[in-house]
Amino acid sequence: MAKRTRGTTTHHKAVAYAIAVSALLAGACQAPTTPGDPSTSQAAAASPKATTTYANESYVGFVDVQDIVRDTSALGGPGAKYYTKYLDYTAPNGKPIRILAQSEVTDEQMLYTYSVLDFYLGNLPAEVASKMADNQATLVLPNGADRDGGTPQEALFGQNLHYAEIVNVGSAWYVGSDYEHRDATFEEVFHMVHDYGIGTTTSPQAYPELAGRIAAAQQNALPAKQDEWGKKGLWGLGSADWLKELSQEGSVEQEYIVAAIDSYYGLWEAYKEAPGGMWGMYVAGTRQEVKEKDPKGYEVVTSFLPTHINSWMRVDPAFEGTFQMSRDPAQPYTFKSQYLTRLVLTGSNNTGVQGNDQDNLLMGNAGENVIDGSTGTNTVQLRGASSEYTISKEGDTVTVKDSVPDRDGTDTLRNIQVLRFTDQDITP
Repeated sequence: MAKRTRGTTTHHKAVAYAIAVSALLAGACQAPTTPGDPSTSQAAAASPKATTTYANESYVGFVDVQDIVRDTSALGGPGAKYYTKYLDYTAPNGKPIRILAQSEVTDEQMLYTYSVLDFYLGNLPAEVASKMADNQATLVLPNGADRDGGTPQEALFGQNLHYAEIVNVGSAWYVGSDYEHRDATFEEVFHMVHDYGIGTTTSPQAYPELAGRIAAAQQNALPAKQDEWGKKGLWGLGSADWLKELSQEGSVEQEYIVAAIDSYYGLWEAYKEAPGGMWGMYVAGTRQEVKEKDPKGYEVVTSFLPTHINSWMRVDPAFEGTFQMSRDPAQPYTFKSQYLTRLVLTGSNNTGVQGNDQDNLLMGNAGENVIDGSTGTNTVQLRGASSEYTISKEGDTVTVKDSVPDRDGTDTLRNIQVLRFTDQDITP
């Protein structure tokens, strides 16, 4: 795939229009009710599934394929006309942030986009998610690739992320570090969070203090003289015309920060066709390079996002073998997976997981799984009550067998300190 520079002008103008319209419809085309730094006034938004009641208060909820709605007719308009399924993220104000998908997009790709959205919103103040819902933020997942001409403009009524650029964890594109299908999920989902929730310096929303810090880091990343854009600086290298286009529409901030986020979480380390990240447009391709070469960008990213991804990530059901969560240069996908902490095996393949040095929260699938937490304090979470399982121990190995067919199967566990059931935690 050639270097990708998305059609930003049309998109960001559409976002600004959509936000204005939604505010007018709400009778509140005005600044947010909680300006400044909302992190001092309300806790970060939790995943909607965290509100599910379990006898075990430590149990961590998650979305699954059954949460996807497969009839869009009630949505009406282009949502019903062009999309075949949808999934709602419920904001703290009770309103939905909707994800719609066309037929090529797999359930796992859809759930992956939800997990990335949950990651961002779970680490931002609750006002951000609520503002997004007030602004009717919508993520649309069309078939094909960006700007391939296959999607009618009428269908692109929200933040768009195409099938060919959703690289869910454990998929062939993910494991193969296939940049013909580079993962744009972290980028595009954050564009939606930024535009509709955080806000920018030209379009304030719920978190103007963070928007200001992002803008300051972006200004530091570009030369003061526009005629040097694309030639010097930390970002936009080789892309002077694109930068001018972004400047005209007021979206330089949005495009800059996603380059830093992508590299911070290892999405570009395996790319060897150019130095740095984002096809070589950004000086940093790894977390260490972000810290060393773009310290202001590093400071902003680490001010609101954690070192490791703390939302559930699902391993694709087609995955075979042992999924590695520790960095291994012989397996370049681990440049990304080293930052995961919560992992779910899906499907029924007899697969395994090797954890990293974090406190991992892990789930098996319906097959026979070998799960090794490695170092840290690690938990394996099961889908049922403890009375539905047989637990045995031999030396340092614990075996947990589910009595319910096609659910948790049989897990062979090592370096696991906690077994988490829906009714209680058990120390094996």
